Amino acid sequence: MGETAAHEMGHFLGLFHTSEYTGSSHDPVVDTPECSGSRDVNGSGSLEVEECAGLGDDNLMFWTPFNSWMGIHPAQDVLTQDQRTVLRYAPIAQ
Repeated sequence: MGETAAHEMGHFLGLFHTSEYTGSSHDPVVDTPECSGSRDVNGSGSLEVEECAGLGDDNLMFWTPFNSWMGIHPAQDVLTQDQRTVLRYAPIAQ
């Protein structure tokens, strides 16, 4: 619940998903990893966390929370330096 609240607060403060569910669009922040649609190995039409391992799957702003095929639920608590800058300069945070 806490990660979801933090993720939604990130949206409120100006952050976008690092990669959208299809992998066809990504946030405008330069230093966030991008997971492209070509990683959709199970052909579901949406990127699963495991398909984006090492490509932002652990980022707070990844499009979906961990719902592991293997029952493993690591934290999604990473923010890049540029994401932190967006938060720091959000008008409501001033």
